[in-house]
Amino acid sequence: MANDLWRTPLEVIDYIQSRFGEIQLDLCASESGHVCDEYLTEECDFLDDDWIAYCGEDFNVHTGDLCWINPPYSNPLPFVKQAIKWSNAGYSVAGILNNDPSTKWYVELESNAAIIMPIMGGRIAFLDDNGDPIVSNNKPQLMFYLAPFGSKTKTVEHVHIDEIYPNGKPKKNKVK
Repeated sequence: MANDLWRTPLEVIDYIQSRFGEIQLDLCASESGHVCDEYLTEECDFLDDDWIAYCGEDFNVHTGDLCWINPPYSNPLPFVKQAIKWSNAGYSVAGILNNDPSTKWYVELESNAAIIMPIMGGRIAFLDDNGDPIVSNNKPQLMFYLAPFGSKTKTVEHVHIDEIYPNGKPKKNKVK
């Protein structure tokens, strides 16, 4: 799917970092689209359980550090399950997905996330390969936070789009 490759806008990352601290590892990145210096590409395969055990050896990322995930939207369930494993192993994981409570991955996420943050009042302007905003996002999003070692506290915090884009959303380009 085309939206599997959509990149996260800086405004979303700024919002997440203002809430939870600096992102140390991007778990679903590309060479041209990563949100921090340390990242896993598709070739690295985030779904491989070995990354959890060796993360501190291969990257400067340690228990408690914040990781980011903007997984492929065509099949987010295995990525959500893996993010939960990372959380249970002691990492915090924040991310963004479509806001669709009818899905299996949403149920998994809702059962494990410390905070679910539905985005209200607009949609995220994801970025294309060139870093330009795209117009074809036709679904609402949510952000989430998985606490280190899991969480017994479950909170829903609605986030208005203006909190993410305090200077207004960028002009969007149509996808060709």
